[in-house]
Amino acid sequence: MRKSGIYTAVFAAFLMTTTAFAADVTPSVNTQTADSAIQAPVQKKNGHKAEVQKKKSVKKEVTPAPSQTQIKDVGYESALALFRSYYGDNVRIKSIGYEGKHRPYYEITGYTETAKKEMKVLAETGEIIAIKTKEIDGNADSRTLDLNKLIKPEVAVAGALKKAGDTFQVAEWEVEIEKDGHPYYEVEMIDDGGRDMKVTTEALTGKIVYAK
Repeated sequence: MRKSGIYTAVFAAFLMTTTAFAADVTPSVNTQTADSAIQAPVQKKNGHKAEVQKKKSVKKEVTPAPSQTQIKDVGYESALALFRSYYGDNVRIKSIGYEGKHRPYYEITGYTETAKKEMKVLAETGEIIAIKTKEIDGNADSRTLDLNKLIKPEVAVAGALKKAGDTFQVAEWEVEIEKDGHPYYEVEMIDDGGRDMKVTTEALTGKIVYAK
């Protein structure tokens, strides 16, 4: 019986030691979430710490291409300003015209001291599509317009359309000095049926002097 009591005590001590050892080696459970684990410091081999951050998604902004409805007519005044910026402010204007039958453009003709200058500018974009220079001599007709005294092209065009009727549309117009020394607008129009009509207007007064 004495030996049996000794064995019992030794066995109990063994169980206590085994339980304590198991508690020491039980691995701890990592309760971090996936996001916090990604953001946690990571130990590198060289002993330095580096922070790993989540990659942020970058939203790319796409600028839409301008539609055709966003492109506006640059206007004859803008075309005229381009002509003067190209040839100088002292260039004198002989004529200004608009051609709208196919690919609409403005055509401007002027004079410097030594040459005749011509330029075509797209009405939609303001792009220069043609330039021409011709040397002049003393016999050239270099009469030019005084733009400050002329009625605006839109006034001459509106008068011509009123004269022609609602079925007509403007095909082209031009203002220049004619043989009698006076400036005139000539407006050409066409209707859906293919009929055409030309109206000539005094550029100083707006008076219609010819319509056919």
